[in-house]
Amino acid sequence: MKLEITIQDEETIAADLDGMQTFGKVQMDPLRLRTIRLFRTWIETGKLIEREGLEVLGSHLYQAIFNESIAGKFEDAVKESSTSNRLRVRLLFQPNAIKLATLPWEYLFKPETETSKGYFLSTRTQLTLFRYMPSESLRQITPSKGPLKVLVVFAEPDGDQPGEQGDSERPSIPTITAEMKKIFDDLHVEVDFLLQPTATSLPDKLDLFNPHVMHFIGHGIVAKNNNKSKIAIMDDNGDLILVSDDLFSRIVENTGNRQLRLVFLHLTECLHHLDVNLQENYASFAGMAPALIKANIPAVVTMQFPIQYPVAKKFFESFYKELAAGNDIDSAVQTGREKISLDPKYSETHIFGTPVLSVYKEDRIIEPVPVEVVETTQGSDLQRVSQIAASQVSGGEVVTSPEKSAAKTVDLLSLRKIADAKRGELSLDKEQQGIIGEIFKKLYSEKLKGKGNYKKVLDEAIENCGDLAVQDVIFAMYQALEA
Repeated sequence: MKLEITIQDEETIAADLDGMQTFGKVQMDPLRLRTIRLFRTWIETGKLIEREGLEVLGSHLYQAIFNESIAGKFEDAVKESSTSNRLRVRLLFQPNAIKLATLPWEYLFKPETETSKGYFLSTRTQLTLFRYMPSESLRQITPSKGPLKVLVVFAEPDGDQPGEQGDSERPSIPTITAEMKKIFDDLHVEVDFLLQPTATSLPDKLDLFNPHVMHFIGHGIVAKNNNKSKIAIMDDNGDLILVSDDLFSRIVENTGNRQLRLVFLHLTECLHHLDVNLQENYASFAGMAPALIKANIPAVVTMQFPIQYPVAKKFFESFYKELAAGNDIDSAVQTGREKISLDPKYSETHIFGTPVLSVYKEDRIIEPVPVEVVETTQGSDLQRVSQIAASQVSGGEVVTSPEKSAAKTVDLLSLRKIADAKRGELSLDKEQQGIIGEIFKKLYSEKLKGKGNYKKVLDEAIENCGDLAVQDVIFAMYQALEA
């Protein structure tokens, strides 16, 4: 069920619920607009941290557009929705309403009544809230067969240790990298990393790795006088430079060779490497979405306010878990917001409304490949090793029958799940799991080369490994290739 709220200009609203349209008036007098902007400034400067203030802000936003028949349409839709059939609330701002589009609508709060409690739309279980931006793109977008692929990009100078810049909450880049890799490995997501992106290295990496998602961690600003956005990348000397949203969007623009479905702009807290006048600009990625949507990126998650790494991690861990499971993008964002709002440490803060989702296509990115049940043969570890060895000739090449000589497409996600199940059954220790991890690095490297000669990788692994338990895991994967 979809409710599309279109703010046509600064006076007129149209609400469309499954083809039934209703019109209303924007209730935004100068005092209300000034009040909302003041609240936004307090959030930007860290002065508004109490839930009561956020509810006041959200109530002003709600009453500005959810009034008269529009409110009735929304309330009826909420009653008809359920957790299994969520209501999608799309906010669409036409060009004549651009001044209103810059307001923090992610804090929309339905006030309490005599019969119901108040709630923030961004964390409501029965619905999802996002900004809809129509696109003229004619691309056919269908979910890819799993697994999800994510490129994480760090726009930081050499030697930068964020934890030493007065922000004790933010760990160093190597620590963040290690933590993100573990999260993605646990979710069976393919991940790669790029440090110090330039206008050349970033598109080259996108072409090489071809991810579904680019997770960009860095700095961005919005000019207070004209709402123009800029984002920081590296120049050829390794220094941060600010580039326009138009140039950045052209760097990451979807082409026929790219499957990029979503850009995640993770705004960090410090601007210490940039010459930025904070009287004229504020730190935000909020204005980047329109340019990226026009560059053929179907969905963009932006942080409209700086967000510390620990809580950002809480959000994106839930977010990527939903995406990797094949759930829709808007559902993934709503789940992440809800996760933050229910955490006692952050429940009274503004952080749940920091992630902004803008889309022209909010549907799922991948279709996860189901785990294949692999029956292992009976026999000792040594017998299994012998079976593999018997299939080899000198030079490590596998001898196969003519009917098996054709290349077979095997999904690495399935192999990883098989390996995880087997090593869990055998209770492998940390060192043994490290060996398996190194094998998967070689498998992914083989995939990136476009060769997919996974048997050769496993042949070499079994030949060089003297640990019988690890050999058992390798053999289980080998059998999956032979099936």
